[in-house]
Amino acid sequence: MYQIALLVAVCMFCLGPASGAAPLPPVKINKGASVYYKQFGRKDYSVEKLEEILASRAQRTKEQQLCRLEGKNGVVMEEDMPVEHMPADYFKGENGLYANIPFWKDLSPQARRDYFLAANNRAGSLVLRRQLENIKRIQDNLFNLWEGRKFFRSMPLEKLLVREIPEQTKYILLGEEHDSFPVLMFLVKFFREYRINNPKKKIFLLTEFLPAEEPLPSVSLRHKKTASAYYYTLVSWLCWMKENDALYASVFNNAISAGISVRGLEPGCMYQKKKTATMLFGQSADWGVLPEGMRLRNQAWLKQIQALRQQEPDAVFIVYAGEAHTAYNAPFNISQALPPEETFVVHLFPEEKPDDFPRDLLDSQSQGIYPFDTKNVLAWKLPYLSRVSGFDMRLLIPAAYGRESKEKK
Repeated sequence: MYQIALLVAVCMFCLGPASGAAPLPPVKINKGASVYYKQFGRKDYSVEKLEEILASRAQRTKEQQLCRLEGKNGVVMEEDMPVEHMPADYFKGENGLYANIPFWKDLSPQARRDYFLAANNRAGSLVLRRQLENIKRIQDNLFNLWEGRKFFRSMPLEKLLVREIPEQTKYILLGEEHDSFPVLMFLVKFFREYRINNPKKKIFLLTEFLPAEEPLPSVSLRHKKTASAYYYTLVSWLCWMKENDALYASVFNNAISAGISVRGLEPGCMYQKKKTATMLFGQSADWGVLPEGMRLRNQAWLKQIQALRQQEPDAVFIVYAGEAHTAYNAPFNISQALPPEETFVVHLFPEEKPDDFPRDLLDSQSQGIYPFDTKNVLAWKLPYLSRVSGFDMRLLIPAAYGRESKEKK
């Protein structure tokens, strides 16, 4: 019975990380797991019993999550529903996303699958709970949000954004809607404008679109004077990106040309060596956006950010990713783990929308009440409104940014 109790403790430890509201790197071994390993070690490790416990936990958490989701259509995305599979390739080896769990390597494939499914169900439960809380908070503050808007004189949006970022900011979180040409061209202008207005600051662009394995240098591809491995790593990735998505490659090349150091955040185990289109930029449609996938990715990003901060205590970090990673009110977001007085969250969407799907939770909850979705610039007079809305500033980028770029070509 004592051994079974300890196995249960180990199982609880396995599933524990997904229950936290904020991703915190790295995970430490709890007392129960440490005692188990010290007293019994590998020779008394009952994989069969652990598989039984994990299988039961996976099924029970699935049933609980499905029950919670009843009658809540439209509250969460399809990827937040329980799944039946595990992306095994991303959890292999010493650099896998569960590598910090000491007994992971001893689990059978079936036990690993059940571990992931149970953890994903628990993370999905947190997503649902957080989303319901966010909806209520926005609904309760719609009037305050409308009346608490800042007003700005007309000027180019990149100049306005640079002006609005507080001087003490060390983390500029740029959350975008992916694959928008106007947004990408806006970013090119913003990077240049920010560098011009901050000539003495050391600036890093940290992004989900590049792997975290190698730091990348601040050198221009047009001047191949550096023979370092870092330089050739950057050239290799940007050449590949240019073949698969020339627009994103152009964004990073322009940032480098502006004197901004570029580094990747995405865990290397998410990248296939074959660099196929289905794994473009390391995001797999079958798991990267699942609740547990988002939690693990954001946790890994924070580990990279915190390690670099130790080396560069005074630098400005521009974190560039999808807005679901950066929003103050998103589950597992990275912004809530950063110093609030040094963090500025900006969300970027194209002004033109191909459908009636709301851009974010603010738009979805204010339709027919307050026309937030018609405002190209949203920012707030009070900090608490940023937490309610999910951002400090939201910009709807006009199509003219894209047309202007094409005309120059």
